Amino acid sequence: MDYKDDELKRLVTRFWDGESTLEEEKALKDLVAYGNLPEAYDDLAAYFESMGALSDELTLDSSFDDALLEKIDQSEQTNVRSLVKPRFIWAAAAAVVMAFCFVLFKAPNETPNMAASNQETYSKEELQAAFEQTQAALLLISSKMNNATTHADQLNKFHEATVRVKSRK
Repeated sequence: MDYKDDELKRLVTRFWDGESTLEEEKALKDLVAYGNLPEAYDDLAAYFESMGALSDELTLDSSFDDALLEKIDQSEQTNVRSLVKPRFIWAAAAAVVMAFCFVLFKAPNETPNMAASNQETYSKEELQAAFEQTQAALLLISSKMNNATTHADQLNKFHEATVRVKSRK
């Protein structure tokens, strides 16, 4: 290809500014390869030569895939265990809170005198306040459990992707 000096200068300027298209870059590479570039553009020729040598050096062998899949397997095993435990801890905490609330509010009274003393001890406002506090605690626990479920779902998607990658191997 023969370019006029102003066209060549514009093309080289677009290349160094990062605005050239793939076709324009290929045309510049061809000019360098065939030696049709003026000496004023020796820096461009040196750039393309160094990029060609660098790309020849940067090749991955087949052991790269094996090493990557092994690291994925190792990280997957540790992540699954660490996400599952907090979920059960939150569930156990919720069960304890619910059992405590049940015992506190629904336990049968053993003597009639205890029932009378309980009614005198707690007013309706106090019982309502205790109920609201318990409800807020249970909502907090529920939101934390939902958040853990979201993370577990993301981990499950990641696991499915790694299984697909392994099956294509």
